[in-house]
Amino acid sequence: MGGTGAVPANLLIPPLGRFASLCLVILAGTIITNNSPVIYSVSFSLQLLTRHAQRIPRFVWTLLTTVAYTAIAIPAYGHFAAWLGNFLVIFGYWVAIYQAIALGEH
Repeated sequence: MGGTGAVPANLLIPPLGRFASLCLVILAGTIITNNSPVIYSVSFSLQLLTRHAQRIPRFVWTLLTTVAYTAIAIPAYGHFAAWLGNFLVIFGYWVAIYQAIALGEH
C-alpha cells in the first residue's frame, strides 16, 4: 500500500484488520471537518472585502474556495515534499524575524 494514507494504514491494518479500515474512514472524515470552519471563515472574510462581494451568498464563496484549493492541491500532490520543504524554509525565515525581536527585547 502506498500513497498519502500509507503510514496510518500500514500501522493500523496488520494488528486491527477490518476495524482499521473503519478507523481510516473516520480519520479521512476528520480531515474534511477540520477544513470546514477554515473555508467558512475564508468565505466570510471575502464578503467583508466589498459591498459587491456581500451580494454573493456565502455558500457560493465556500464552493468557490473549495474548488480553488482542490484545483491547487491536485497538481501539487506529486510534488508535496518539495512544496512542504519550500514552505518550511519561508516560514522559518518569517519566524526568525520575530524571534530576533523577542530576544532583543528580552
